[in-house]
Amino acid sequence: MRYVIISDIHGNWAALEAVRDMLPSLLPDGVLFLGDYVTDGSDPQRVLRNLREIQEEYPCSLILGNREEYFLKNRYHPDPSWQPCSHTGSLWYTARHLTEKDLDWFATLPVSKVIHPAEGMDFMICHGSPLSACDSMLGRKNKERREQMVRSIQQDLPGI
Repeated sequence: MRYVIISDIHGNWAALEAVRDMLPSLLPDGVLFLGDYVTDGSDPQRVLRNLREIQEEYPCSLILGNREEYFLKNRYHPDPSWQPCSHTGSLWYTARHLTEKDLDWFATLPVSKVIHPAEGMDFMICHGSPLSACDSMLGRKNKERREQMVRSIQQDLPGI
């Protein structure tokens, strides 16, 4: 099985289009997107349009990234620190260029997903951890949380 794995696009539509143009030559069995599709770029709609086009052409799995999680939280609990001329300016800008339909789509994305290839072993994809796109499995000081993450993986992938 041959997968193309794409992560942390962060609104870079030009790079995504370049990868999309390369896909036919790579002959992938599937494309796995690991989140963080928007922010930091000038045209979130162009990124989302490209994602939809790739989904029409190839079997795809998409999961939630921490950036999408930020927008879902901000949908109902706006963060007043998101301002146009600050360190959160790209979040502010992107939030104003996403539609309710975009946010509804983000809400359908899982935090993690087990991939069942036709050949080989099952594997899991996630952005931060199997429990949260904003989490990290590295350097966890909280032993209980780290053990919870491992149990989650073991539950979804027996034999590990």
